[in-house]
Parts: sequence; structure tokens; C-alpha cells
Amino acid sequence: MGLANETDALARAGIERRRAFDGYTLVEVPERRDFWYGNALVLDREPAPHDWPAWLDRHARHFAGTRVRRHVVVWEVDGARDAAPAPAADAGGALDRNTVFVRREPLAGEAIAAAVRELCDDAAWREAESIALAEVGADAAPGFADFERWRFANERKAAHAGRLRTWGFCDGGSLLGYAGIYASASCARFATPVTRASHRRRGIFRALCTTAVNATLRTYPGIPVVICAATGSAPAAVYTRLGFDPVGEQYGLVGETRA
Repeated sequence: MGLANETDALARAGIERRRAFDGYTLVEVPERRDFWYGNALVLDREPAPHDWPAWLDRHARHFAGTRVRRHVVVWEVDGARDAAPAPAADAGGALDRNTVFVRREPLAGEAIAAAVRELCDDAAWREAESIALAEVGADAAPGFADFERWRFANERKAAHAGRLRTWGFCDGGSLLGYAGIYASASCARFATPVTRASHRRRGIFRALCTTAVNATLRTYPGIPVVICAATGSAPAAVYTRLGFDPVGEQYGLVGETRA
């Protein structure tokens, strides 16, 4: 299934249902059919581009009548590539490409994290949610803000259950950013890290990331701590500078639902 998809399963534990079929795993989030990447087919191996339409059709058959928002087919490959596979004209969907980064050793510079505190009280969580919702923006797809509220509520539930730890960067009593990690004895995955737009490029994510990675590896030494970013994006460059190793790529074929 691939490391990123395995750790996605960890991050979504408790809200999704998985069923194995020949060559793929069906992932369902019955509570939210509008979960953009939550209702998907996760393939066991990379498909040839000419097979993409058939996989999207299979997704549509699995979710027929459910009003799922997107047809999503996901797979992973090892190592980095010069370019993503080219879709045929009749592919039926757009291809998202992400780099899978891993860190297995502590990060240097934890002294800069003096302003970082683990989120524990309701006020801090509410402030973190406001930062997440600010990221949605006015141009988001209809219903996305409501989806983000639901996603954030599930992160709080996971934190309460002990499956997620989340740290915030505070300055003068204000929360400027946060980052969380889902972890088990075999792997860990970052939840979506966010810094206020007004305070980016000030080392806030570096401080959060350093604290989160090192705390996780103290509990589970040597496990892979995974984070993904769009290939070639600014976040991907940040993760590289921090010392994360690119170990593979994750592709998502996304097709619009038919009316």
C-alpha cells in the first residue's frame, strides 16, 4: 500500500472503514461522503495510464448513489521521478503528485522551540481551529469550511483518545501556528501543520516540527515520521531543508462526480 497510505490509515483511524479487494483497498468515510480524499481506492501497485479511466469507473460503482464528492484513486511509488506519468486525453481525471518525506532521527535545534507548548485546554484548541478555518479562504469549494470544522473536531477526538499530540507556537499569549503527529509503535504521520499567514518565514514551523518529531522519536525511537507535500512546492522545499528524506511519491487521480 505504501508508507504514506499506511500512515494515512493511522491518522484516520476511527473515522474510516477499509475493505480489501483484489489489487486494491476500498476506503470509506460513511460520515462524510464529501471528504475529498477520504473515500478512495488505494491501489496495491501503480496502474498504467490507459487503465486510469477503468479505476475511476470502479470507484464510481463502489460509491454509486452515495453522492461522494470526488472519485479518488491513490497509489504510491518508491523513489523520486523526473516527471509524473502523463495522463491520456480520456483519462477522466486530474493527477495530483506528492512527495513522501520521512525522518527517523531527531532534528537539531530544539532550543528554538521555547515558545512551543502542547495544546491541552479548550481555549488553545479553539484558537487553533480559527487558524485552520482562516486557511480555507473565500475561494474554497462550497461546503469546505464545514468539512474543515468536522476534520478539526476529529483531530481533537484523536488527541483526547491519546492517538494524536499537537503543539502550538505561542507569542504574547497568541497562538501563531500548530502541528500535530499521529503515532504508533510502527510509524507516525503529521496532521496538517498550519502557521498564520501573517507570521510565515519566521521559523515557527521549524520550531513546531523539531519539537513534534523529537518528542515522537523519544517515545518511539527509530520509527518513520512521515509528511507529504505537493512535489516541487514551497512546503516540500522546507521539509528538505529541515532534513526529511524524500523516499517516494504518492499519486491521486481525482475525477469529478457525474451529475
